[in-house]
Amino acid sequence: MNAVTFSQFGAANEVLTVSNVATPDSKPGEVLVRLAISAGNPSDVKKRAGAFPDLLSNGPVIPHSDGAWVLATGSNAVDNKSCHDAAAECVVNHRESGWSQRLLDYTQGQAIDRVIDVEFGENLPEVLNCIRIGGTVATDSSSLNPEPMLPFRTMMFMDLTVRLVIVYDVPEFAKAKAVADTQDVLRDHKLTHRVAHYLPAGNWVQAHELIERGDVRGCVVVEL
Repeated sequence: MNAVTFSQFGAANEVLTVSNVATPDSKPGEVLVRLAISAGNPSDVKKRAGAFPDLLSNGPVIPHSDGAWVLATGSNAVDNKSCHDAAAECVVNHRESGWSQRLLDYTQGQAIDRVIDVEFGENLPEVLNCIRIGGTVATDSSSLNPEPMLPFRTMMFMDLTVRLVIVYDVPEFAKAKAVADTQDVLRDHKLTHRVAHYLPAGNWVQAHELIERGDVRGCVVVEL
């Protein structure tokens, strides 16, 4: 089968190549799926650029990741609309200082139970201002501040739980639950995909470069 691979770190137009690799065999309980399109994954772009120096140790990499209030942050009209379309009741601008207080104003002072954060280090001061005692922060990224200083004393006395999520290594039962939940919302027509760019086959360099720009609002998908 054809696969886009890289065996060294660098710019997309220098290191991405189309290779022919062995088609995997399906094991008991598995199925083999023929893909027609694939989405570029921002985490794969970071890997290709060298964010994880030990990634290539094992050879080339094939890239390509209930009555509650739902509150969200966005930084532009397009993102804000997407948050509202996804059932967020209140959307504030995370690039404006004091956004946590605006969330608390909306909830009339009721602190937040759970936070899902994709810029942990950058957002932590605001999060600490609006999360409740005993709350939970789940995060899978801290790109702008990859080595944040943690206010340990403050977080300890707030009895906070911080869950660091790496999707590739979550337990199998959690993956199965996520698949089942996704199937449920697909069946109920409640899942809307944002596709920002649909590229012809072979345009993986352009896909990586678009994602790397940082201003794409939605997925970049490539025909296979």
